[in-house]
Amino acid sequence: MNELINVDPEEFRQAASRLDTALESFKAVASSFSQESYDRLEGFNSDFIYQLKLVIKHIGQESGPSLFSAIREYQEGIALLADVFESADSSIADEL
Repeated sequence: MNELINVDPEEFRQAASRLDTALESFKAVASSFSQESYDRLEGFNSDFIYQLKLVIKHIGQESGPSLFSAIREYQEGIALLADVFESADSSIADEL
């Protein structure tokens, strides 16, 4: 049995917008968390502090930005998908 596929491109745009807002909020918190955590380790006397500082620095400077970039790419893909659905819908409507 054939069923209609109901897709609302605006829902995709709203989801992409919410993801963008969440990403920006998380980015601000993540960067301050990394720096604050790194700074708080100053004065600790342990064999592991150096390694821990390297991990925090790696997360803040290397892993974090690449993760944000991947999420941004995903968010942009969602927005593009909304445009594709809308365009396809218009094309099909014109043909009918």
